Amino acid sequence: MSTSKNLSQWLAQIESGHPAEMELGLTRIKRVADRLALNPDNALVVTVAGTNGKGSCVALLSRCLGESGAKIGAFTSPHFLHFNER
Repeated sequence: MSTSKNLSQWLAQIESGHPAEMELGLTRIKRVADRLALNPDNALVVTVAGTNGKGSCVALLSRCLGESGAKIGAFTSPHFLHFNER
């Protein structure tokens, strides 16, 4: 009996462990912000997109803005379309 699995089989196993469909988007974060009486409507939002370097770019921006005294928050999605984009 072979114990090796291909990517599709591993993904099926990982996804079967999640009790519900993933909730994509920022709806849950907005609920938290509302409960904490934060006003994200006045916040500067920077969207970082592209093929490579998003994590490095967010880290650099966070460091630069943090050094200037800005309050920083970052939301990064684990992947966009495919699991192996991580």
